[in-house]
Amino acid sequence: MQETYTDTRSCLDEEGLLHTFRYYLLTHHSPIGPFFLEEYGVMVEESGVEHSVVFPITHSFPKIQELMVLLVGHAVTPTNLADVVEDWIKENHLPQLSPQQVVNMG
Repeated sequence: MQETYTDTRSCLDEEGLLHTFRYYLLTHHSPIGPFFLEEYGVMVEESGVEHSVVFPITHSFPKIQELMVLLVGHAVTPTNLADVVEDWIKENHLPQLSPQQVVNMG
């Protein structure tokens, strides 16, 4: 699986503590006969403290780009990533790719 750094977002929490989140696009090429099918997912990391991965999400590169803009724009945290992705999939009427993995590492 390939990890591609996308963006960084910093924000203050309710107590005034600064948090910095790094966003990554995950890509996996699955062989199907003589062809390859790309699967996309996302990872959010907080300053090396914890990270969360949701993979696979979609086969559509434009859709995963749309999701990434949403994640970065709203400074989604590793803790909230799975819920945000689940809601986004439902709102966009996308089929759930299975098995969907959600990994939270703290």
